[in-house]
Amino acid sequence: MNRQDFTVSSISFAGFVRQVLKNWWVVLCLTLAVFLGTTGLGMLTYAPQYTATATLVTRSGGTNAYSSLSQTTQMAAVYREVFQSSALRKLISDSIGEPVDGTISCAQISETNLLVLTVTSPTPRQAYLFISSALKNYEQITDYVFSNAAMEIVQEPSVPQNPSNTSPLIANRLTMTALAAIGSVLLIFLIYVLRHTLKVASQAGALLDGTVLGVIPYEQKRSVKGTKRRRDKIVQALLLNSPRVSMYFAEASRRTAAQLESHLQHQNLQALAVTSV
Repeated sequence: MNRQDFTVSSISFAGFVRQVLKNWWVVLCLTLAVFLGTTGLGMLTYAPQYTATATLVTRSGGTNAYSSLSQTTQMAAVYREVFQSSALRKLISDSIGEPVDGTISCAQISETNLLVLTVTSPTPRQAYLFISSALKNYEQITDYVFSNAAMEIVQEPSVPQNPSNTSPLIANRLTMTALAAIGSVLLIFLIYVLRHTLKVASQAGALLDGTVLGVIPYEQKRSVKGTKRRRDKIVQALLLNSPRVSMYFAEASRRTAAQLESHLQHQNLQALAVTSV
């Protein structure tokens, strides 16, 4: 049996589907392993973070909140630096009696005098305490910077109810599970292609080093119920004259026999050996 180069014509789609159905447990086990593994690892490594926010607006002394937009916009940029300074973090820590565990950020809304103050901490209590302390103590720093500026709270902060972050593993576990299923199917396909077996009838002549005279399809042996005394199922033989044999199988067998007889006559052969591989 000579090994032949791989060609697309040597692949049987029906044979590949049968291999996938035969090894369905491999696909299922690998898919479940990836799903449970990513879920478990995501839960072990997940650290929830809670975020409290407040919206602020800057104003100049003696004017309303939206007058002199250019000036108050510049003030908002300075306030943003104040809220993110280490000096304010120290005032917050001294005020509540514990170190600031988390991040404090302040973002200015583009071309406005509005600020969004955000505090992120491992617990809802810390997030709310830190942002409340920041709003209470920031004036101790800004009094040295501005003399005619003030800030008003547009949206009060509240205690966060749900985490603001998610685990990347848990968020993407369905995608990873789908990729695992696809990867297992591709692995089965690769093994099916590289296995040196007969996949389509057109390969028989090259793989077996002979001439193909006919192809007889596979026929499943059928069983019938036994008699009343013998209740075991009886498996019937594949006889061409049996009414339980499919027409396609019977005709293919007769056609192959005729081709074989014609070949023996043309080659003036007297003996025929039947073997299995």
